[in-house]
Amino acid sequence: ETLAAAAAVALDVAGVKILGIGEGRRRPRITFGTDVAASFDISAARCVVENLVFINGIDAQTAMVNVTAADCVIKDCEFQLGDGTTEAILCILTTDAADRMIVSNNHFWSNAAAGNTAAIRIVGTDNTKILDNIITGLYATTGAIENVTTAGTDHIYAGNKILNRTADANNKALV
Repeated sequence: ETLAAAAAVALDVAGVKILGIGEGRRRPRITFGTDVAASFDISAARCVVENLVFINGIDAQTAMVNVTAADCVIKDCEFQLGDGTTEAILCILTTDAADRMIVSNNHFWSNAAAGNTAAIRIVGTDNTKILDNIITGLYATTGAIENVTTAGTDHIYAGNKILNRTADANNKALV
């Protein structure tokens, strides 16, 4: 799928699971192009996204995946945030309604020269778990995992491996 508009994919029915079949780049791919607002939105509770490849294909992509519902899971996915000519500002962006979200065993990466703001931006969620992800890229402004605006509680960050390739290595994420 190539997404060309905001909410081009909208998981808006509770309990939906999208499971990609395959390994490596032989998995279903979601490519973002044409519009910087193109997005994959999870707006219903208890949705699961597993084993997909997300590829940013436009410069200054605002957010690839928006999570605005509770009890959602994103696992075993690959997120290519940039490729040297394009970059996503954010990969996963939440609202404070995304309580109990689990992001686990994903690979976030970018080779964009200008860098990305964050791989994961958490806004006011409670009981969020960010577990066993590999995150590489240039996160000069905020770090690979960012918690902003509204305070959240009871977050668990465990087992993540983060390589911030910026010159100042400004990484505010917990690992």
